[in-house]
Amino acid sequence: MSNAQGQNFQHEIKQYRSIFISLIILTAISVGIHQMHLNLALSITLILSIAVLQATLSVCYLMHLISERKLIFLVLMLTVFFVFGMVTLILGSHASHPHGTTYVS
Repeated sequence: MSNAQGQNFQHEIKQYRSIFISLIILTAISVGIHQMHLNLALSITLILSIAVLQATLSVCYLMHLISERKLIFLVLMLTVFFVFGMVTLILGSHASHPHGTTYVS
């Protein structure tokens, strides 16, 4: 193995380690948000936002899609738009339950 290949390999390993550590930190933050017992809507929004960030890191770096063509990113952005739309619908429906009923968490 030449020196250039070895340096490139070391750079990739360093990048994968930093992504792995970032995913662990984001998971710890998600658990911390859950332990803080915040408002349900705020907690769901924060945890889902962190999950989207984790999925983006995984897809872009670990699945090597960051170097792919623009069509893949277009499909990815469409998926992100759909997920945020669904989260908005879910949180909107949470606030609009019929009168006389109570929400039990």
